[in-house]
Amino acid sequence: MQQTAANEREFATTTLGIQYFIDPSTRIIFNYEWRRMNVTDPAAIPAGPARDNALAIAGNLGNRISLQLTWSF
Repeated sequence: MQQTAANEREFATTTLGIQYFIDPSTRIIFNYEWRRMNVTDPAAIPAGPARDNALAIAGNLGNRISLQLTWSF
């Protein structure tokens, strides 16, 4: 894909993580991510479905929660 103004997107993520060690071989990890996406130059995308889709995806990118269990044996 060529690098053009129409293809440019800006992503930003901030993550807050907590780890809890149950014992030396087991831990639980919890992460909360604040995610943001920006269409840098919407005017560079021709009007129609391509622009509408790019803006809809950017506007609906939500935050994410993850939980992980790590067990070493």
